[in-house]
Amino acid sequence: MGENKRYAAVYSFGRAVLAPLFAWRYNYHAQPLPPLPSPCIVIANHTMDLDFMLLGRSFPRLMHFVIGETLFQNKLLKRLLVYIHDPVIISKAGTDGAAVLEILRRLRGGQSICLFAEGNTSFDGVTGHIPRGTVALVRASRASLITFRVGGGYLTHPRWGYSTRRGKSWGELARVYSPQAIKAMSDEELNSAIAQDIHVDAYQDQARQPVAYKGREPARGLEHALYYCPACQAIGSLRGAGQLIRCQGCGFETRYTSYGGFEAPSPYANVKEWVHAQKAYLAQLFVADASAMLPDAGQTLWQIQPDHSLRQVAQGRFSMDAQELSIGDYRLALPDIAGMAIFCKNLLMFSDRQGVHYQLDALPGQSALKYRDLYQILTQKE
Repeated sequence: MGENKRYAAVYSFGRAVLAPLFAWRYNYHAQPLPPLPSPCIVIANHTMDLDFMLLGRSFPRLMHFVIGETLFQNKLLKRLLVYIHDPVIISKAGTDGAAVLEILRRLRGGQSICLFAEGNTSFDGVTGHIPRGTVALVRASRASLITFRVGGGYLTHPRWGYSTRRGKSWGELARVYSPQAIKAMSDEELNSAIAQDIHVDAYQDQARQPVAYKGREPARGLEHALYYCPACQAIGSLRGAGQLIRCQGCGFETRYTSYGGFEAPSPYANVKEWVHAQKAYLAQLFVADASAMLPDAGQTLWQIQPDHSLRQVAQGRFSMDAQELSIGDYRLALPDIAGMAIFCKNLLMFSDRQGVHYQLDALPGQSALKYRDLYQILTQKE
């Protein structure tokens, strides 16, 4: 069976059998879509790892998904996904010109592409930054653009969490842009339109219409999102378990509720407020102390090879300060970092200016978010 026929069969099976199961599991509802142009680029917000399965329920026509390279480090999984899924593989950190060319090649060959433009799910329930290169890709494709918005996914399965919570999620068509409409818009107008179309704020949605999201151990994993204790100002001392998040240093603790908020004595109403406050504290800390640094012991640094396998580079204490990041004998100055991202809960990934991609081990209880936050603070990059 040819590649397109094989994937078409897999896509049809997924829509007919798997998508309804996931829709039931996540209590997902989507509006029926009108006839849509093809080929097209579908750009959606990214709320949880299985968004693609929910989108497949809404789009009957075959779409090819853009997937981060980290999933392909397992050779058996890589062969299986490439065989049955035929995805476009893209780097999570830095630019990936080969992936962009592959997307354009497929669109011009008549295939439709689904892209989660943020590149990552959100730690705070708010749709993330849309890279400026997204507009250039849409223009170069000369295809129609469809924007699609998913809500409720963050609280159903938070990026930092380990359990699925039963609540409510939904999907809806935002807009359809013809090639002519895209051509008539400036880059700024198009970027702003895409960002607005796919913007979701889980806590604004909760304020308008509260929904309880109930599951087991809802606070487990919160330390991946929350690294700052508001009581003693320690970084990296928080741990989530059951319904509580607790500081191992001073004993501060607060309960995480089924509505995604915190009870007293938390000074923050929800994860979004806490995430924003801790980033502001980190910025203040590094402005006040030029020698400040963020360390984590027992780390391993890997270089991602062209075939997506890993080669060990260094081991030891990983640290990042205002000048560089380091581990063992490896050093990389801040200006030489081309990009930094997080995969899954706490797998830190970055690229250098030569296009070499690296990743740091994801160890339980450690937060990679503090490093990405510091990188954004020091470089003023999103």
